[in-house]
Amino acid sequence: MFWIGVINLGLLLAGIWLYMQGKRRVAYALIVGPILLVLVLFALSRLSDSWRGGAVALEEVQLSEPQMTPAPGAGYKFNARIHNNSQEQALGMLRLRIQALDCVPQSKESCEVIGQSDLDLHVRIPPGQARDTERTVVFGRSKPRAKGELRWQFTPLETRQ
Repeated sequence: MFWIGVINLGLLLAGIWLYMQGKRRVAYALIVGPILLVLVLFALSRLSDSWRGGAVALEEVQLSEPQMTPAPGAGYKFNARIHNNSQEQALGMLRLRIQALDCVPQSKESCEVIGQSDLDLHVRIPPGQARDTERTVVFGRSKPRAKGELRWQFTPLETRQ
């Protein structure tokens, strides 16, 4: 994709130069051609998901034993096993929202979000299988500090093939 962009930029600049030289028909072709090519490629990339059958439904993705452990610096190590319960589609990417919660001890309702990070987990999980993953998660410049009990909430947001 990078080289397509570089070539399109070159054709666009050549078209502008030819337009300034008075060769309007050739210039229009060199300017309009790359624009149409980009639009066609964008449309095809959007349609490709439907041609391949779409992404795995969020309900078919399961996290088991997610853990957050302190890492050097401002981050935490996220470890979990991701299950693809779909029987037809492979899972290629899972976007996961991780929230650090400051909770009053012995209470599930009295929690305040003190840190949040969205994490794109690029994994390749065939239908009906699971994979372990480990990533470093950063919540800004410093680690979230709870006044009460530090708890974690993991919310799957999006999947892709």
